[in-house]
Amino acid sequence: SIEMAGKLRVVGFIGYGTIAEAIVDGICGRGVQQRLKFVEQIHISRRSATRSERAQRMYSCVTVHEHNQTIVDRVREGQGTLFLSVLPAQLMEVLGQLEGLRQVPVVATVVSSVPAHAVASRLGIEECVKAVPMPPVSRREGATVMIRESAPDEPVYTLFSHLGSVVRVKDEQEMRPLQSVTCMAGTLYGFLETQRKWVLENSSHLDADDATKFLIDLNVGLLQDLQTLFPDHRAHTMRHVIQEQTPGGFNERALAHNQPALEMIRHSLNDAHTRFQNSDVPPATPLSCAPPSAAGPDL
Repeated sequence: SIEMAGKLRVVGFIGYGTIAEAIVDGICGRGVQQRLKFVEQIHISRRSATRSERAQRMYSCVTVHEHNQTIVDRVREGQGTLFLSVLPAQLMEVLGQLEGLRQVPVVATVVSSVPAHAVASRLGIEECVKAVPMPPVSRREGATVMIRESAPDEPVYTLFSHLGSVVRVKDEQEMRPLQSVTCMAGTLYGFLETQRKWVLENSSHLDADDATKFLIDLNVGLLQDLQTLFPDHRAHTMRHVIQEQTPGGFNERALAHNQPALEMIRHSLNDAHTRFQNSDVPPATPLSCAPPSAAGPDL
């Protein structure tokens, strides 16, 4: 809606690491696609100076600020949306240094391991929007999971629906399994690197670049097949392609051999899920009761 898009006219980021950079790149099109027109101003921290200077150099709508408070002020004045994107261990301390957060129309956290209710408690508000995007949003691809129970979540949903797909879940408990799956990215890369090394070990003349490109393009193509099949098979898409394997064929044999490895993936997911469950942060003093912020450099 026009009202929802209006709350995205001015967007700010407290903290500017990998995820914040990916969101800004997605909004601005990375110099390849057109900028999302409903976002007119983006205010970011100078933290991660290389990233922030690159953004200001590439995108005319981006302004870099020395102090986080200035970002809050600009977003509040523009009645926009503020994203919290600092390291988990620093989040509560950073919030304690800022004033006027409760006057910002939409405050969203993309800090995956800190529960939304802990942030809301620190701000002295009832709800805080939480979204967990992944780096492919920089290309307007991939998926973002967010909690749908928050009343002001529509602007955040609108933004991420333009940066890929969005899955909205009921609450933090429902979000954790999907967060746990995002921790498998390194395992996927390790799986591909193991295959690459094996290919080169068993080939006398194959170029290493060719082997790498073959594996990347092969797997991207297979995943795109799943996207094509999804409208017909929905929840059973993966099961469908497994059952379509030739009985007794190479793929079926390899899958059978790798069952122990697949079971180890379940153990890894259980471990990640437990860590997310244990990442709850005790409620801190609401900002209205916090002492005045001390002068000093922003985190």
